[in-house]
Amino acid sequence: MVEPTGDKVARSDARSFDSGADIAPMPGQDAGERDFFDPEEYLGSFSALRDSMAQGRDLKKKRKALDEYKKTLDTLRKAYEDRVNIARNYDAMITDQEHIIAATNTDIQRATRAREDVERKIADANEELAELKRRQARERKPLEEELDYRNAELASVKDELKQVKAQRDSLDLFDGDSPAAARTEAVHDAVVDKVNDKLEGAKAAQRSAQKALDAREKEERSRQKRALEGIKHLNGEKDKADKRIEELERHLASARERVAFCEHVIAHPEETRTMAARIAENEQTAATMESQIGALESRHAVSKAASGKARAVVIVAAVAFLVFIIFLVVISNR
Repeated sequence: MVEPTGDKVARSDARSFDSGADIAPMPGQDAGERDFFDPEEYLGSFSALRDSMAQGRDLKKKRKALDEYKKTLDTLRKAYEDRVNIARNYDAMITDQEHIIAATNTDIQRATRAREDVERKIADANEELAELKRRQARERKPLEEELDYRNAELASVKDELKQVKAQRDSLDLFDGDSPAAARTEAVHDAVVDKVNDKLEGAKAAQRSAQKALDAREKEERSRQKRALEGIKHLNGEKDKADKRIEELERHLASARERVAFCEHVIAHPEETRTMAARIAENEQTAATMESQIGALESRHAVSKAASGKARAVVIVAAVAFLVFIIFLVVISNR
């Protein structure tokens, strides 16, 4: 019996794969499919991946260095352009700065007078506060004296009550059944009651004196607080004036420095020429750096393209590792 042609070819492919013999591609089979598992090709791909990663890091460093170099070059260009502008417009620039200096001096004088005015107000307010405290102390003194008197009176009455109670208690140690003893006890009881009433009066007078003094002190604190708030506001105005003067003085110093710099530029034109030469050299250096980066970018692109299979293997390995970890977690939670 004759076997079908397709079956013969399938068995022949299996025998050839097992034996490792080279076989001709099947009709329609791509040569890339035959080389997909070529070890040498994978080794080359991993080598390209290593080169690509190293080149990528080198590119990042070189681009950063180039950016910093260009920034300094831009700063140098601006300084050169400023020098050229000074050389072309020296008289006008000096005139402008002199106007700024004159106007700023006027502003400083005005701000200084304003600050001195605030300082006088602060001194007056502090003196008014001191006078207020002295006046309050004078007006408070009678209330303090009244409270001292009432406190002393209260202490005296308490001592008196203690004494009459002690006398009354002493009677209990003796025979009190006679009419005379009863009258004596009644007399002492009346004295105790009278001193008790006197004590209540002394307490009321002391509380009244204390209340009057507390009310006066509360009013004093309120008036002092308002005075202190006014002083605080004035101190804030003085701080603003100080900052304004400092700002104007910085502005004045900047204008004077600008004048001095313009005079220096005119006196030393050779520095401007030297700066122009430096700019030209730096521009050539920047161009060389850009050329090297361009060449490295080309090599990096080639390495990246050649590392495709290695990247695929790394991705598959990472996914497999992640799946394995998830599997372990699931198993451990059961």
